Amino acid sequence: MEYLVAQALAGIIFSLLAGQPEIVLRTTGPTTVFIIELHRVCDGWSLPFVTTMSWVGIWSSLFMVVIALTDLCVPILRSCTRFTQEIFGLFVSAIFISAGGQAFVKYFHDDKYDLSHALFSLLLGLLTLQLGLWALAVRTSPFLIKAMRELTADFGIAAAITISTLTAWGSGVEGLEMLAVSDRIEPAGGRAWLVDLTQGPTWLPAFAVVPAMLLTLLMYVEMSISSLLVNKTENKLIKGPAYHLNFLVMALLVLVFSFLGLPFATGSLPHSPQFVRALSDVEEISVAGQTKTRVLWVRENRLAPLLVNVLIALSLVMLPVLREVPMAVLYGLFLFMGITGLATSQFWTRIKMIFMEPRLLPPTHYVRRVPISRVHAFTGVQLCCLGVLLGVRASPAALFFPLFIAALMPLRMTLAKGNIGLFTAPMLKMLDLIGEGSNAETSGEDSAGE
Repeated sequence: MEYLVAQALAGIIFSLLAGQPEIVLRTTGPTTVFIIELHRVCDGWSLPFVTTMSWVGIWSSLFMVVIALTDLCVPILRSCTRFTQEIFGLFVSAIFISAGGQAFVKYFHDDKYDLSHALFSLLLGLLTLQLGLWALAVRTSPFLIKAMRELTADFGIAAAITISTLTAWGSGVEGLEMLAVSDRIEPAGGRAWLVDLTQGPTWLPAFAVVPAMLLTLLMYVEMSISSLLVNKTENKLIKGPAYHLNFLVMALLVLVFSFLGLPFATGSLPHSPQFVRALSDVEEISVAGQTKTRVLWVRENRLAPLLVNVLIALSLVMLPVLREVPMAVLYGLFLFMGITGLATSQFWTRIKMIFMEPRLLPPTHYVRRVPISRVHAFTGVQLCCLGVLLGVRASPAALFFPLFIAALMPLRMTLAKGNIGLFTAPMLKMLDLIGEGSNAETSGEDSAGE
């Protein structure tokens, strides 16, 4: 319930007040991981979770206001290159894929479900995933007219969820795990909407400062990467990025949500660039023997994100229908979000290149101009960073994983200084371009050399 309310409120307010309303605000996977780990810490210290989360949000909103008002967004954004964006993007995809995968594994190990229920749940999830992927692939297929292809791709995952849910209803299979939502629009546990900040020990507000710093780091990185991907040159947006205004609006939302006990919302991946793509007119072009999609223009407006979030708010009156959606369908949606997040990642492409025959490598700008051994070395550095992030996320110190995400930016600066000796500046320029359509890709620059 709280997630739906937070999504609707954040989206409506952000679409009206933000400088770049095409950024999708929601409670993201990494933010959810942080909240879960904060809950675990509260259990260990016998602290009231909702009150603690509220104090963390209050402090975090104050830190975010300071960042926005002192113009600290852009200077730090300059160090948030594709190196950091791609690692974080795969980290988010890994969260979605692992959440969906672990849920299906749970069905086979939980005594509440027999083998037939576990298999049927798995089939529902895979049906949702496959229908969503098929619908997405229609966008670049030769079938149907362009308007129909775009419509199918944009609404395909919604249709996939509907078809899978109807399949579950029509199967007659009982005992499936369903989405658990309250009968009424009220917070979980029967608490009041306004959080009682007096609960807990007197030192609780001071205790919340450290987690608030971690949350601020996490939300800053998420919002920064979402903003960069939305505002990249290839999207040809006319309106300015408004980094500081966006961050200030998000800070005020965090403050309001803290008093209401709602989960915090920030810029979301891969939803933000996907939303811009849904508003775009595109064409297929051939670059260096590869077919790529080029954005012609984007329908920049506030109405589209406003209507989307108004519809999310209206879903609150459809709670009886939502309770009939099998959780297996939503777990399939998690897999879909994780897999589609991989599709546009150059990092994922370079991971696959490790296992390719050299003469069959795609003729990208960095393959043509950087020795393949250095390409694999750069990919290896990113894989090590991703492994550390996933390891920390699975460790008892998981609450501190935002620190490791923030550390990616100074690590990238270390690579640029040549301290490691593996990469020259021209190599890094080729491997770490901010956007795929930047001038460096199509210019006649010399090879980065050995």
